[in-house]
Amino acid sequence: YLLGAAYLDAGAVEDARHSFERAVKVNPRNDLALYHLGLIESEAPEERPAAIVHLRDATRLRPDNPAFGIALGKLLLQQDDAQGAKLSLQHVSAEGPQGAERDLLLGIAQITLSGCQQSVATFLRAIEEDPALALSYNIVGFCYFQQGELAKAAEYYKKASDLSPENRIFAHGAAVA
Repeated sequence: YLLGAAYLDAGAVEDARHSFERAVKVNPRNDLALYHLGLIESEAPEERPAAIVHLRDATRLRPDNPAFGIALGKLLLQQDDAQGAKLSLQHVSAEGPQGAERDLLLGIAQITLSGCQQSVATFLRAIEEDPALALSYNIVGFCYFQQGELAKAAEYYKKASDLSPENRIFAHGAAVA
């Protein structure tokens, strides 16, 4: 595992992959090697099914490590498995920026599965955990816009635009609301 981490730090991704694969072969319960192997595999669409297996194994071995569950939830969302992401992310315990990322991803899973009603509270929790997360403000603005609460929508769209002025979608949302 340590050799793989060193290779990864040096930017030698394929050498890191091989080291993590060897570490997992020697010790199938090496949670850190499984996690890093899963992250590397998640970069290639054809390797994402294996990445999901490795990230699930890492999460199962170390459910107390929020980075593992967040990476798994994010990958499941990328694979259009919102239900799997929701189930995975609901069990992740994290605070601060990691908690905000968990809640942002969980909110995306919720909005995908059942619309804005359930997800607004999750996005608002993400904003409390990390007030600089512009995407959470933007999605809350979208939800309020969908619900016809235009003043609230404009407020959240504006905050997203203020936090990320280079993102024209956020500015557009503020202008529309």
